[in-house]
Amino acid sequence: MDLHHAVLVHQQWKSRLNQILGGTSQEKLDPAIVSRDDQCELGRWIHGEGRRQFHDLPEFQELQRCHAHFHVKAGQVVRMALNGNVKAAQDIFDREFPEDSKEIAVAVQRLKRLVPAH
Repeated sequence: MDLHHAVLVHQQWKSRLNQILGGTSQEKLDPAIVSRDDQCELGRWIHGEGRRQFHDLPEFQELQRCHAHFHVKAGQVVRMALNGNVKAAQDIFDREFPEDSKEIAVAVQRLKRLVPAH
């Protein structure tokens, strides 16, 4: 799997959540699914091939941790927005998502240094 591509695709969550928060999204996102860290391309890799190959590496474990955290927060933002609590959802998004996204990108870069073919 191309981890760089997976991170780029994952970064599209920012746009998707902005559209949910702005009321312009055409997607019907289920917060329960969004909260799961095994539903996106990166998550499927983490829970499959990545885990099989790299489960014992601290760099992989950090990627797994920050990716799971990201999805819990994303699900929370979607749930709150769908329930009409857009201001609180926007506050979480503005306060936490820039750092959460950065953590994923940094964790991928650290892992890629050890396994450059991915």
